[in-house]
Amino acid sequence: LTNIGIGALLGGVAGGEVQAGLSASLGMTSNPYEEMMFSGITFRTFNFDFVFRPESADEITVVDTIIKAFRQYSRPSFQNGTLGKTVMNYPMEYNIEFLTADRGNTKMKGNKADDDASGEVYKRNEHLPLIKTCVCEKVSTNYTPQSVWAAYNSGAPVAISLSLGFKEKELVMDTDVDGGY
Repeated sequence: LTNIGIGALLGGVAGGEVQAGLSASLGMTSNPYEEMMFSGITFRTFNFDFVFRPESADEITVVDTIIKAFRQYSRPSFQNGTLGKTVMNYPMEYNIEFLTADRGNTKMKGNKADDDASGEVYKRNEHLPLIKTCVCEKVSTNYTPQSVWAAYNSGAPVAISLSLGFKEKELVMDTDVDGGY
Protein backbone atom coordinates (compact mmCIF):
# COMPACT_ATOMS: atom_id res chain seq x y z
CA LEU A 1 0.00 0.00 0.00
CA THR A 2 1.11 3.55 -0.60
CA ASN A 3 1.28 6.17 2.14
CA ILE A 4 -2.03 7.52 0.88
CA GLY A 5 -3.63 4.08 0.92
CA ILE A 6 -2.39 3.31 4.45
CA GLY A 7 -3.57 6.69 5.73
CA ALA A 8 -6.98 6.32 4.14
CA LEU A 9 -7.32 2.72 5.36
CA LEU A 10 -6.32 3.56 8.90
CA GLY A 11 -8.44 6.69 8.98
CA GLY A 12 -11.43 4.77 7.70
CA VAL A 13 -11.02 1.83 10.07
CA ALA A 14 -10.64 3.49 13.46
CA GLY A 15 -10.52 7.23 13.11
CA GLY A 16 -7.75 9.70 13.74
CA GLU A 17 -6.30 8.32 17.01
CA VAL A 18 -5.32 4.91 15.62
CA GLN A 19 -4.09 6.50 12.39
CA ALA A 20 -1.91 8.95 14.33
CA GLY A 21 -0.46 6.15 16.50
CA LEU A 22 0.34 3.87 13.58
CA SER A 23 1.67 6.72 11.46
CA ALA A 24 4.04 7.62 14.32
CA SER A 25 5.19 4.01 14.84
CA LEU A 26 5.69 3.43 11.08
CA GLY A 27 7.38 6.77 10.61
CA MET A 28 5.09 7.88 7.80
CA THR A 29 1.90 9.83 7.28
CA SER A 30 -0.58 10.41 4.47
CA ASN A 31 -0.34 13.41 2.20
CA PRO A 32 -3.59 15.37 2.70
CA TYR A 33 -3.06 17.25 -0.55
CA GLU A 34 -3.06 14.07 -2.64
CA GLU A 35 -6.08 12.69 -0.79
CA MET A 36 -7.89 15.93 -1.57
CA MET A 37 -7.02 15.65 -5.28
CA PHE A 38 -8.58 12.22 -5.83
CA SER A 39 -11.65 11.19 -3.92
CA GLY A 40 -12.93 8.50 -6.27
CA ILE A 41 -15.01 8.31 -9.44
CA THR A 42 -18.72 8.16 -10.00
CA PHE A 43 -20.92 6.07 -12.23
CA ARG A 44 -21.48 7.68 -15.62
CA THR A 45 -24.92 9.02 -16.42
CA PHE A 46 -26.55 9.57 -19.80
CA ASN A 47 -29.56 11.71 -20.65
CA PHE A 48 -31.59 11.34 -23.82
CA ASP A 49 -34.30 13.79 -24.82
CA PHE A 50 -36.92 13.12 -27.48
CA VAL A 51 -39.82 15.12 -28.88
CA PHE A 52 -42.72 13.19 -30.37
CA ARG A 53 -45.15 14.82 -32.79
CA PRO A 54 -47.61 12.09 -33.74
CA GLU A 55 -49.61 12.85 -36.88
CA SER A 56 -52.12 9.99 -36.88
CA ALA A 57 -54.10 7.83 -34.47
CA ASP A 58 -51.64 4.97 -35.07
CA GLU A 59 -48.67 7.20 -34.21
CA ILE A 60 -50.44 8.45 -31.06
CA THR A 61 -50.83 4.82 -29.96
CA VAL A 62 -47.15 4.08 -30.66
CA VAL A 63 -45.99 7.13 -28.67
CA ASP A 64 -48.24 6.16 -25.73
CA THR A 65 -46.82 2.62 -25.83
CA ILE A 66 -43.21 3.88 -25.83
CA ILE A 67 -43.78 6.22 -22.88
CA LYS A 68 -45.66 3.60 -20.84
CA ALA A 69 -42.95 1.00 -21.52
CA PHE A 70 -40.19 3.27 -20.18
CA ARG A 71 -42.30 4.17 -17.14
CA GLN A 72 -43.08 0.52 -16.42
CA TYR A 73 -39.62 -0.95 -16.98
CA SER A 74 -37.83 1.71 -14.93
CA ARG A 75 -39.77 0.66 -11.80
CA PRO A 76 -39.34 -2.38 -9.55
CA SER A 77 -41.95 -5.13 -9.40
CA PHE A 78 -43.09 -7.22 -6.45
CA GLN A 79 -41.71 -10.73 -6.07
CA ASN A 80 -44.42 -13.32 -6.58
CA GLY A 81 -44.89 -15.83 -3.80
CA THR A 82 -45.86 -16.16 -0.18
CA LEU A 83 -44.06 -13.01 0.96
CA GLY A 84 -46.76 -10.73 -0.40
CA LYS A 85 -45.56 -7.22 -1.14
CA THR A 86 -42.46 -7.27 1.06
CA VAL A 87 -39.82 -8.20 -1.53
CA MET A 88 -39.22 -6.37 -4.79
CA ASN A 89 -37.44 -7.34 -7.99
CA TYR A 90 -34.94 -4.89 -9.44
CA PRO A 91 -36.10 -2.74 -12.36
CA MET A 92 -35.12 -3.76 -15.87
CA GLU A 93 -31.62 -3.14 -17.15
CA TYR A 94 -30.81 -1.47 -20.45
CA ASN A 95 -28.06 -2.15 -22.96
CA ILE A 96 -27.75 1.04 -24.99
CA GLU A 97 -25.92 1.19 -28.29
CA PHE A 98 -25.39 4.02 -30.73
CA LEU A 99 -26.01 2.70 -34.24
CA THR A 100 -25.51 4.14 -37.69
CA ALA A 101 -26.63 2.94 -41.11
CA ASP A 102 -24.03 0.77 -42.82
CA ARG A 103 -24.26 2.30 -46.30
CA GLY A 104 -21.68 -0.10 -47.66
CA ASN A 105 -23.78 -3.08 -46.63
CA THR A 106 -27.41 -2.30 -47.54
CA LYS A 107 -29.52 -5.13 -48.85
CA MET A 108 -29.88 -5.14 -52.61
CA LYS A 109 -33.18 -5.38 -54.43
CA GLY A 110 -32.55 -6.21 -58.06
CA ASN A 111 -29.66 -4.03 -59.24
CA LYS A 112 -30.22 -1.09 -56.91
CA ALA A 113 -30.00 -0.58 -53.17
CA ASP A 114 -33.30 -0.92 -51.35
CA ASP A 115 -34.28 2.54 -50.05
CA ASP A 116 -36.89 1.09 -47.71
CA ALA A 117 -35.96 1.51 -44.01
CA SER A 118 -36.51 -2.22 -43.40
CA GLY A 119 -33.67 -2.94 -45.83
CA GLU A 120 -31.16 -0.93 -43.79
CA VAL A 121 -28.29 -2.68 -42.09
CA TYR A 122 -26.96 -1.03 -38.96
CA LYS A 123 -23.59 -1.16 -37.24
CA ARG A 124 -22.21 0.34 -34.03
CA ASN A 125 -21.22 3.97 -34.42
CA GLU A 126 -17.52 3.89 -33.55
CA HIS A 127 -17.40 7.68 -33.09
CA LEU A 128 -19.51 7.48 -29.92
CA PRO A 129 -18.59 5.72 -26.66
CA LEU A 130 -19.78 2.31 -25.63
CA ILE A 131 -22.14 2.29 -22.66
CA LYS A 132 -22.12 -0.42 -20.01
CA THR A 133 -25.37 -1.95 -18.75
CA CYS A 134 -27.58 0.77 -17.27
CA VAL A 135 -30.63 1.31 -15.14
CA CYS A 136 -33.16 3.99 -16.01
CA GLU A 137 -33.23 6.52 -13.16
CA LYS A 138 -35.48 9.13 -14.71
CA VAL A 139 -38.49 9.14 -17.01
CA SER A 140 -39.93 12.59 -17.46
CA THR A 141 -42.67 13.66 -19.86
CA ASN A 142 -43.86 17.10 -20.83
CA TYR A 143 -47.17 17.33 -22.64
CA THR A 144 -46.65 21.04 -23.39
CA PRO A 145 -43.09 21.16 -24.78
CA GLN A 146 -43.76 24.53 -26.47
CA SER A 147 -45.27 25.82 -23.20
CA VAL A 148 -48.75 25.88 -24.76
CA TRP A 149 -51.35 23.12 -24.53
CA ALA A 150 -52.34 21.90 -27.99
CA ALA A 151 -54.37 18.77 -28.63
CA TYR A 152 -56.14 16.90 -31.40
CA ASN A 153 -59.92 16.50 -31.31
CA SER A 154 -59.45 13.19 -29.46
CA GLY A 155 -57.61 15.01 -26.66
CA ALA A 156 -54.21 13.53 -27.53
CA PRO A 157 -51.42 16.12 -27.26
CA VAL A 158 -49.90 17.42 -30.49
CA ALA A 159 -46.36 17.15 -29.07
CA ILE A 160 -44.80 15.30 -26.14
CA SER A 161 -41.23 15.50 -24.90
CA LEU A 162 -39.70 12.47 -23.22
CA SER A 163 -36.53 12.76 -21.16
CA LEU A 164 -34.71 9.60 -20.05
CA GLY A 165 -31.85 9.43 -17.56
CA PHE A 166 -29.66 6.33 -17.34
CA LYS A 167 -26.84 5.37 -14.98
CA GLU A 168 -24.29 2.67 -15.64
CA LYS A 169 -24.15 -0.20 -13.14
CA GLU A 170 -20.40 -0.56 -13.43
CA LEU A 171 -17.56 1.95 -13.14
CA VAL A 172 -15.48 2.78 -16.21
CA MET A 173 -11.82 2.23 -15.44
CA ASP A 174 -8.71 3.27 -17.37
CA THR A 175 -8.49 0.00 -19.35
CA ASP A 176 -12.16 0.34 -20.36
CA VAL A 177 -11.38 3.59 -22.18
CA ASP A 178 -9.06 1.72 -24.55
CA GLY A 179 -11.95 -0.69 -25.18
CA GLY A 180 -14.19 2.14 -26.41
CA TYR A 181 -16.00 3.13 -23.19
